[in-house]
Amino acid sequence: MTLIVQTAAAADAPLQTDLLRNSIHRLASEDREITGAILGGSTAAGDTKIQLFVGDVQVAELVNILLTGNGAGTLTGYTLFPIDAIVPGGAELRAIVSDAPTGNPVTLYIEIDELDDADGMDGLDMAMGDAFG
Repeated sequence: MTLIVQTAAAADAPLQTDLLRNSIHRLASEDREITGAILGGSTAAGDTKIQLFVGDVQVAELVNILLTGNGAGTLTGYTLFPIDAIVPGGAELRAIVSDAPTGNPVTLYIEIDELDDADGMDGLDMAMGDAFG
């Protein structure tokens, strides 16, 4: 399991900014699964929104909560919102700002598990599984 933690100052997170643009976790050669995420910080709960994409497909929309200490804060005591989204090897993971933070920094947490053959089908097989039974 990998916990991606990406913090951005309000000035660095205007509309349409990809918060993961400089993350080493943006791309991977192996299949992965997003299992949960949460967005915290900014000035007031509900004033920031992020759309989480795998390639061109939106898999989640996150609205910020206030974290301990306001601003970027910490994740202590919070539970990630469950997300069950496969990220095929080579697919780009993006977090696009659709409602920009107003003052304080925001922090995005994304939990990702790496999938291997023991976890089941590879990404292509999973995408084709429904079509071929």
